[in-house]
Amino acid sequence: MGTGKTASARDAGAMHRRIRTWLTEQYGATGADRSILYGGSVKPGNAAGLMAAGDVDGFLVGGASLEAEAFLQIVRLVAEAS
Repeated sequence: MGTGKTASARDAGAMHRRIRTWLTEQYGATGADRSILYGGSVKPGNAAGLMAAGDVDGFLVGGASLEAEAFLQIVRLVAEAS
């Protein structure tokens, strides 16, 4: 978090799948049902691709949250993907 670097959608999806698999193995259905948030750099231009990667349930929005319009665009993209 906070590096300004964004993982590729493919890498983010793969890591989130690994996390979900681990949660499921450890906690069963309760673990499988948890939300997993992406904590890398997210902006309106990459949010849709990250959500489409699979198993990304939302974001920990950093700098983009300081710009109201950018934050609102991200919120809309997540809502559309949900």
